Amino acid sequence: MEQLWIDLASKDAGPAHRAVLDAARQGDRAVAFLKNELCAPGADGAAVRKLIADLDHEQAEVRQSASTQLKAMDSAAEPLLREALAANPTGELRGRLVELLDACESPVTDLPDPLRTRRAVWVLERIGTPEARILLGTLAKGPAGRLSRDARASLQRLKN
Repeated sequence: MEQLWIDLASKDAGPAHRAVLDAARQGDRAVAFLKNELCAPGADGAAVRKLIADLDHEQAEVRQSASTQLKAMDSAAEPLLREALAANPTGELRGRLVELLDACESPVTDLPDPLRTRRAVWVLERIGTPEARILLGTLAKGPAGRLSRDARASLQRLKN
């Protein structure tokens, strides 16, 4: 299962697609594995807040580094990015927050972790067992972000 988890993040569609199919064939064994991976603790709030503060740092290198790290976190940082934007920041900080949130909301990504989680949701949808649906429901109720949106969409498709 570990290799399948790695392959789910592949930018190469071939290995990723094979991983989706192979994981789906594992049934509830894959559901148990994905539950451990997808329900793991999220990003450290203090670290995310520090990176958000660094978006307004006086040194351009620090701002760029923070932006890159937050983008890599994708939807794991989304709730705190929204919180920071709700505080009505001005100038460059506001622009960077909007840019990062736009990336989180985009259905298109080439970042490994969002690709992996999206494909993991596809695996759960393909499995479709009661255990898979329960996990999708849990993920759908999680923090706002790409994973919860994908899980809600998957549950909706399973209802139809």
